[in-house]
Amino acid sequence: METLTATNARNNFADLLKEAESEVVQITQHNKPAAAVMSWDYYESMLETLEILSDPETMQQIIKGERDVEAGRVTDWDVVKSRLIPKQ
Repeated sequence: METLTATNARNNFADLLKEAESEVVQITQHNKPAAAVMSWDYYESMLETLEILSDPETMQQIIKGERDVEAGRVTDWDVVKSRLIPKQ
């Protein structure tokens, strides 16, 4: 993770935005972490992940699915596809 002082971030804002396209950049103030700069796509993906993780019903379904896979309760993709897409 790249770390910049608040002064350096301010003085090199265009470079900061470019760097944040590929990684989270930590901004410090008085030698302490003060902010993080990241791409918008990464930010949105984090919010979506938090939403999923905070939904108990969704998490139960994910855990159930993982247990089904571990137990071998799976269906081959070609079988699923044939059921979903009718033959013409």
